[in-house]
Amino acid sequence: MFDAQAATISLYLGVNRNQDAQAYTAKVGSGDFIVGKGFDSGTRQYYGRIAEVRVWAGAMASANQVAETAGD
Repeated sequence: MFDAQAATISLYLGVNRNQDAQAYTAKVGSGDFIVGKGFDSGTRQYYGRIAEVRVWAGAMASANQVAETAGD
């Protein structure tokens, strides 16, 4: 979850934040939206298994709203 006011990003697993928020500067992208790929030595790689991905456009106002929306 990106917090524009604090300029931080957090990873949530269900309704639980995985670690402390990290400093992050958002940038406008121009490519495809890809989940589970990364670059290693100049080539695209995929490691692991992804069971579910949820993406929302727009802001959530609170942890309660995250819990209500994600509902895990």
